[in-house]
Amino acid sequence: MPMPGRSMPAGRELARNWDAVLGRLQLVVPERQFRTWLRDTRATEAGTGTLTVQVKTQFHADWLREHLEDEITSMAAEQFGSPLRLCLVPRVTEDSAPALFAPGPAQPAATHELGIFGRMTPGYTFARYQIAEGNRLAVEAANALADGDSWRPTPLVVHGTPGIGKSHLLQAVAWRAREQNRRVVCLSWPDFVGQFVGSLRGGEVERFKEQVRTADLLLIDDLRDAATAPKSVEELSAAIDAIRSGQGAILVSAELPPKELGLPQRLVSRLEEGLVVEVQAFNSDERRRFAEWRSRESGATLPEWALTRLAQFPAQSVRVLAGAINAAIGLQRTGRLDEARLDAALTQLILEMVAPGCRDATGLIERVAAYFSVGAKDLEGRERTANLRDARAVAAAVLRHEGLSVAEVGNRLGHRAKGTVPGLIARGEAIISADPQLRGRLTG
Repeated sequence: MPMPGRSMPAGRELARNWDAVLGRLQLVVPERQFRTWLRDTRATEAGTGTLTVQVKTQFHADWLREHLEDEITSMAAEQFGSPLRLCLVPRVTEDSAPALFAPGPAQPAATHELGIFGRMTPGYTFARYQIAEGNRLAVEAANALADGDSWRPTPLVVHGTPGIGKSHLLQAVAWRAREQNRRVVCLSWPDFVGQFVGSLRGGEVERFKEQVRTADLLLIDDLRDAATAPKSVEELSAAIDAIRSGQGAILVSAELPPKELGLPQRLVSRLEEGLVVEVQAFNSDERRRFAEWRSRESGATLPEWALTRLAQFPAQSVRVLAGAINAAIGLQRTGRLDEARLDAALTQLILEMVAPGCRDATGLIERVAAYFSVGAKDLEGRERTANLRDARAVAAAVLRHEGLSVAEVGNRLGHRAKGTVPGLIARGEAIISADPQLRGRLTG
């Protein structure tokens, strides 16, 4: 194991260290989760306090951040010999979906010399953000904050489900402020905590406070339950007070409104003093417009029936919707786009949306049983009413997609014969594909 103070490894040594981290994770992470989310990852860089790990898609990056970031960070610190901030990046392929619009031409990453403290994503600008009914107020408020209008709601808190464009909106504000030569702090909440704790350990806490509290604009992305970081919460509260007294502005994003994040009341009251607004998913017309834009951007012209099908796709996340559009474009480019294949691809995406929301097979079965208004135990029985047969088939499909083997699926559904399970799975996939209401319930 590298000793503290040594330079970070490169090349083969980096690969060996990451393989060792994966080996440790394999001992504590359920096998199906490891196969789905971790097995194909690769460390690409370890330096300046950051471990960059390449994952399959943005969807994988979001899931790992939500469910396993602490475990990965802890084991990586032990293996590499020093604390490291985890940076998960998707492979650059068509399957890597953006927040709303794909990034434009590459721009230089922001640095401290440019008046930016933090990390920025090239191309995540207002010009490439699709305004929709569910995000209009958030966009108007963010524009006002960026331009310093007389109506400048601060703190501005935008909240909504993952992948809906909150980070894009924060980045757009940061880029606009940079153009105006304003001092900007743009950090995710984990980065804020990491930077603050690191400054305490390194004896540079006053420098950190100076950088943050004197900002013209403070942007905190992905604010989470702060119970495990009380000192960082205190510093955030102090920073908000200092920035507001200096006529600066604050923009925060989170999955939930402040009062539901488990934050101390003193921080909740500060955040709610400005404007709290929810960013909502696209409606069907907006999904269609996004699909048309995305296909044009890729040099494709999807047929009318495919655009209609994509408009009906019940994606709450724009990243998932982009994945569906990429699936259609990929099928068209290989000459295989037809209704059956597109429906099959969309069904797989639906299953991917369902499975990560449940931690185990029991959770999956209970979600399916609730939709069909049957008991979870009934799915393990032998009764063969039409409703129960459909419920078992759907449960089999989502269990199989979660990574259970055919034999395991059969065992979870009442020790059914292995030879009958593939047909059950296929029938479940067909039911999901043909039932928009079921798709909406499973993904909601």
